[in-house]
Amino acid sequence: MRAAGVTTFHDIGELSVVGFFDVVRNFSKIKAVFEDALAKLDSEKPGICVLIDYPGFNLQLAKLASRRGVKVIYYVSPQIWAWAPSRIKTIKRYVDKMVVVFEFEKAIYEAAGVPVEFVGHPLLDVVKPTMDKENALRCFGLKGDTLTIGLMPGSRRSEVSRHMPVMLEAAGILRNVYHEGVQFIVSKSSIVAESFYGSRNYKLIEGNVYDLIKVCDLVITSSGTATLETAILGVPMVVIYKVSALSWFLFRPLVKVDHIAMVNIVAKKRIVPELLQGKATAQNIAKEALEILQNREKKEGIKNALSNVREKLGLPGASLRAAKIILNLNLNLDLNLS
Repeated sequence: MRAAGVTTFHDIGELSVVGFFDVVRNFSKIKAVFEDALAKLDSEKPGICVLIDYPGFNLQLAKLASRRGVKVIYYVSPQIWAWAPSRIKTIKRYVDKMVVVFEFEKAIYEAAGVPVEFVGHPLLDVVKPTMDKENALRCFGLKGDTLTIGLMPGSRRSEVSRHMPVMLEAAGILRNVYHEGVQFIVSKSSIVAESFYGSRNYKLIEGNVYDLIKVCDLVITSSGTATLETAILGVPMVVIYKVSALSWFLFRPLVKVDHIAMVNIVAKKRIVPELLQGKATAQNIAKEALEILQNREKKEGIKNALSNVREKLGLPGASLRAAKIILNLNLNLDLNLS
């Protein structure tokens, strides 16, 4: 956004928290950013407010923006289909237009009488490796004739601190099976210090995430956007996720979906294994990984299912379609959204 000329007042990294405990611990910081955003609404007096994801923060901002006469567009829907479905009432009252990235979300909002447009997923325009596999392996200092497994513990410090140790333990089990026939590559978040990534019997790479994924035979990833990125690139994966015990106790009863990995939710069935909380052990991760790596039929079946998921994400050009919707709402232009 900065590269596109947007003036930013705070970095989203300041608000990058997951779970009840993290929210409580960072509440004063979140509150200060919210109050500053509200002050900007009053001083800048924008004609339109575009909110992106982050529902706990943005739905409150939507309410206060709407009361100030500001038109509100919400891009990337809160996961009301997974939990907190009552949020759709707030959305209907204060949001002028929902712009969604999953087709199944459109039907949910239409049924509730909320103005909505499906634009497709912006990742289709973004997820593009910059190198062929041979050059990427050379760039990362990896062997070209060796089984390559990627570890993607997440983008937040809390995610890396919870996922990295169990991923490394699983990697140790897999190394005992394949010995020198396997190599590991870890995706480093730009906002997480190297010290969070543990022992270094692997390649730690910051950036080039799509090249990293593409060189892998298998990815072990935390649940989140990375599962869709990996699906778009057609690489089999094992998905894990762990939160604090308190967060799990509070939120697990509220979750209304059978799957937590976005790739499985889009597919409407479990096409890749997902291991949550207590089930996300090194032994379970290694077991699921080996079942994919050692079963050619299963591996190819997952690749075919991932291709189908990619098709369900719509067509490239989501960001352009979203921009036209915003302009149309703000300027009443008759624009072609194709």
